[in-house]
Amino acid sequence: AASGAVAAAMSAAVDEGGGVASPERALHLTELAITVLRASREASARCVLLSPREHIPAHLASLFTELLSFLQRDCVDDVLGSALQRIARANVQHDVAPRVAELLEVVRVVNQLVLLIKQHYAEHVHAHLEEHVNWHTKCQMRKDDVFVGFEERLSRGLEIALVKTVQRVDRLLQRTPRNEYRVRDADQGLVMFTSATQPVLDVVAFVRRVHDTVAATLDGANRARVLERLGLALARHVRAHVKKFTVSSGSGGLKLLRDLTELREYFASWQIAAVTREFEVLREIANLHVVDESQLRSVIDASVLQTLRRDELEAIVARRADFKPHMLERF
Repeated sequence: AASGAVAAAMSAAVDEGGGVASPERALHLTELAITVLRASREASARCVLLSPREHIPAHLASLFTELLSFLQRDCVDDVLGSALQRIARANVQHDVAPRVAELLEVVRVVNQLVLLIKQHYAEHVHAHLEEHVNWHTKCQMRKDDVFVGFEERLSRGLEIALVKTVQRVDRLLQRTPRNEYRVRDADQGLVMFTSATQPVLDVVAFVRRVHDTVAATLDGANRARVLERLGLALARHVRAHVKKFTVSSGSGGLKLLRDLTELREYFASWQIAAVTREFEVLREIANLHVVDESQLRSVIDASVLQTLRRDELEAIVARRADFKPHMLERF
C-alpha cells in the first residue's frame, strides 16, 4: 500500500508539472524531486509504523529502489537526454552559449538531486537496514548504479559543451583577415594599437558568457575542473591560430601583442594558474614578432618562452615576415 501511495504521488507530481522533458523546464525537476521525496518519506514512516517488524527492511528497500527508478527513468533521463541532444545539435556558426547554459543548468539540478537522495537515504532508510546486510547491500548497489549513470551522462554532456565552446571560438577567430598582422610601420615609426581586433573582442565576450554560466551553475572542484579544461583547450587553439599568420616585425607584432594581451588579461581574471601561464606564453610569443632579430635570444631567455621546445620556437620565428634561416642561429 505504501509503495502504491508513492507511485500515485509520483504520477500526480508529473501530471501537475506537465512533464519535465525539455531543458527549459529543468527547474521543475527539483520541485518534482522534493514532492516525490516527501511522499516517499511519508510512506517510509507509515511502513515503519504499520509493517510487521520482520518485514520493515524489505518494504523500505522496495520503496527506496522504486524511488530511484522513478527519479532516474521519469525525471533525469528525460531532462538530461533532451539537453544532450540540444547541445549536440548546436550549430557553432551561431551562438552556442544558450545551449551550454541549458546543459549546465541541468548539471546543477541533477547534482542537487543526488544530494537530496543521499540525504533521504541517510535520514529515513539507512538506520532500518544497517543490521540487514542483504537489503542494505541491495539499496547501496542500486544507488551507486544510478549515480554512476548520472555521472557518465553528465560527463559526456560537459565534454560536448567543451568541444562546442572551442569550436565556436575557432569560428570567431576564423574571421581574422589573412593579412591582419602584416602591418607597415608608419613614417614616424611603429604603429600603436589601443584596442584588440574585433574577432578577439568577440571571443572574449563569448567566453565571458560561458565562464559566467559555469560559475553560476557549478561550484567547488567541479567548477575549477571545468574552467581549467576549457581555458587550457582554448589556449591550445589560440596558439594554433596564431601560427597560421605571417607577422610583420614591429607594427604587425605590436598588433598581435595587443590581441594576445587582451586574451591574457581576461583569462588571468579566472585566477587559475595553469590557464594564466598558457596565455602568458601566448603574449610572449607576440614579442618574438616585435623585437629586432638580434634580440630574439634575450626575449626567450627572460620569459616563459624558455620552457617551449626548440622546434616550436623555430616555427614561431619562421612566421616573421622578414624571416631568414640565419635567424634560427640567434637563439
